[in-house]
Amino acid sequence: TADHQLVVIHDEDLKQLADKNLRIDESTWSELKKVTLNENGYSSKIPLLTDYLAEANRLNQKLLIELKVTAKTKRTILQSLAPLKDQLTNHQLQSMDLDTANQMKQLFPALEVGYILPMDLLGAPKTSLDFMNIEARTANGDLLQALAHRKQKVYVWPVNAKQQAAVYRFQNVAGILTDNLQIFPEKQSI
Repeated sequence: TADHQLVVIHDEDLKQLADKNLRIDESTWSELKKVTLNENGYSSKIPLLTDYLAEANRLNQKLLIELKVTAKTKRTILQSLAPLKDQLTNHQLQSMDLDTANQMKQLFPALEVGYILPMDLLGAPKTSLDFMNIEARTANGDLLQALAHRKQKVYVWPVNAKQQAAVYRFQNVAGILTDNLQIFPEKQSI
């Protein structure tokens, strides 16, 4: 947020979920906590990451947390994340900003940290990060094999069809991100 609070939300603005012309990085926490989000018949308030982490830890629910960086937050976002080190134990961190992902790995060396590769045109960057999260439409066999050779875990997103999930399971990817849990067999642990 504009006042350096970490919140849990996917979009960078509130147009789609709240019909408001507000950007997260230009709004304060006191403004955002009053907003109600609506989607698919459900409504919710925007939670602070600290509250969300506390509940996930209480439930022993592991999280894959994406740190979304904007030009306005790039300089300060890791300073906001650093005090949460103890609460982040057992969770994974990732970012679509390679510099931020590398800095997170330096800041939290014991945590698994990854880079989200949205479009593979030139191959995955060489990093010492723990995993790459690759967009499914570019997760070809050559790329998966190259990352396996580097001993980097691979996650693939979004995978929303049973056949596509079966192919990636056969290729031994470390994780599949989906919007449709019904693509997995009922008795399989995820």
